[in-house]
Amino acid sequence: MRRRPRATISHDEPVGLAGWLYTDLLLGLAIVFLGCITFVKAVSGEPEPEAAVETTATTSSTTSTTTTTSTTTTSTTTTSTTTTTTTTTTKPPIVTTTIAPGVEKGFYCFRLNQALNAGDMTSNPDYIDADETPFVSPMKPSDEWIDKAVKDLLQQIRDSDLILREAGITLVFGTSPRDSTTRAKKNANYLIEFVLPKLRLFHDSATRAFWGGSANSTRHKTTSGWVEGEIDNSFTLDFYLMTDSRSEALPDTEKTKCG
Repeated sequence: MRRRPRATISHDEPVGLAGWLYTDLLLGLAIVFLGCITFVKAVSGEPEPEAAVETTATTSSTTSTTTTTSTTTTSTTTTSTTTTTTTTTTKPPIVTTTIAPGVEKGFYCFRLNQALNAGDMTSNPDYIDADETPFVSPMKPSDEWIDKAVKDLLQQIRDSDLILREAGITLVFGTSPRDSTTRAKKNANYLIEFVLPKLRLFHDSATRAFWGGSANSTRHKTTSGWVEGEIDNSFTLDFYLMTDSRSEALPDTEKTKCG
């Protein structure tokens, strides 16, 4: 019978056994360590990991529910704009046509038998020079002469019942001999400038000055009455009144010859 060879003892076997032993010890320590951790947490009352996970899930669910059930109140302010439309009906203005007054066809005549001689003239304080006051006469009748002429003509206006009327055109004729026609026309301008503006009847009248011829001793009928002839350097006034609805217009046939 053949013998089995004896097994030879290896020198590395103890080292291998020591390694396995060390491994087994580590495994056992690990199990003990894990058991200690579980035991400590159970004693202290802390929830197990699984319970914690469930709690977390429950908390998450509760939070979600709270968010869902929260009510957001939005206050909306509605601004109502009321538009009021106002329709204004504008009626066309009533156009009133006013016919400008004209002058009557017939004219009136006054005589002023008040001579304006050289001795009745005086310097005019309103005159400066021809450049500064080109429309002001350097000479003028005296205040006494002007006042007397105004009173004479005013009386004729009253006698003729023309105190409220207005003349549109006034023609003033200066009476003088033929060789002094320039003087007669100048006297007529003095009457226009210094006397007529003081009388309402002639205040806004258009005026012209003329030579009225030589003095005529014939008795004449004027608008205000009869006049016994004329004298040199005196005056005749022919004037046309403005039309007035309150008074009957003087016809064309009424043209008084008074000098």
